Amino acid sequence: MKGFSLFLGVVGLSMVMSAPNALARNRGDFLDPRYKNLHHPFITDPRRIDAPSKSNISKMLDLQTPVRDQSARGTCSIFSATAALESLLISQKKLDAKTLNLSEEWLEFLVTRNRVTDGSDSPTNFSIFKTFGDVSEEAMPYIGQTWETVNSSSLAQSRCGALTGNTLKSCLLGHRDATLLNTPDATLAKSDPALLAARKAASDFKNQFMSRATSNFSVRTTADIKKSLNDGIPVVLDLDFYYGAWNHRQSTTKGIGREIENYNRGLVGYPEPGSIDREKSQEEPDGHSILVVGYDDNAIITTHVLMKDGTTKTFTYKGAYYFKNSWGTTAFATEANLDGNRMPGYGMITYKYAHEFGGFYRLTLE
Repeated sequence: MKGFSLFLGVVGLSMVMSAPNALARNRGDFLDPRYKNLHHPFITDPRRIDAPSKSNISKMLDLQTPVRDQSARGTCSIFSATAALESLLISQKKLDAKTLNLSEEWLEFLVTRNRVTDGSDSPTNFSIFKTFGDVSEEAMPYIGQTWETVNSSSLAQSRCGALTGNTLKSCLLGHRDATLLNTPDATLAKSDPALLAARKAASDFKNQFMSRATSNFSVRTTADIKKSLNDGIPVVLDLDFYYGAWNHRQSTTKGIGREIENYNRGLVGYPEPGSIDREKSQEEPDGHSILVVGYDDNAIITTHVLMKDGTTKTFTYKGAYYFKNSWGTTAFATEANLDGNRMPGYGMITYKYAHEFGGFYRLTLE
């Protein structure tokens, strides 16, 4: 992998009703806008699935880079797509999981170019990788804050201060002037040499790794999801976000209720019909994206759900996906346990939630 070395060198239990501000510090559990056109998977008859009841989770965990933190930006799909690409490079190109670190900032810059609103999805992100390649975190470091105005920081002022209108809005979202992407090398060398180096590195990356990447990203059946995971290929899950099922910090302010222990363990339930979660979470709908790294047909997740009639009901779900999140390791899932391993920042989500409200996508490098 000599070329890539050069590329790097260039650059459930008791219901807790918490106080609204108890856990509201800036810590990374930010969300995307709700995704459009999610393709929910067809649930294959289990008798027709030629797969074990549980994937080799430990093997897949060996192919993961450390859990990242998207901080105070709605970039979860950017992080899940980047994590998927990193895992593929480790598995298929034999790169080092401990040192590989691709740039979420580069992907977000490309996603938001010529746009005035934030948010992305897995098909868009994978398509950008195919078209533009990727760069290292060193080449384009991630900035964890959203720029609301050019006065947000001195960097925002220097990069976006001379712009106006939609070009300014796009710059504030992507942290760089989108028109620079197509600026001639000689001009860019003077105005933004770091971007010039990143652009060249991305082109090298594309030629080395993405020339034979697949274009059909959707995973349409549960049998195919399992096959992919058993083949060592992670799957990204984009889904409608339900605050109560995730025990998100804002679930208390929405009157949904919260299970702190399930949040700490990274256990995600299901928005039951008749629950406050089912109703309130859709008043201002959001989306979230995670990297699925395994499954277990016999995993059990128990939740206690606040219903619209004022009662709290207990629900037990069998079958869950193991996933890698992008909210860091110091808040969500600090006590997560995956297959006997303590894995802060990882979690488990019920099949029922994932299948009913999610769409599965994968990138492969042939």
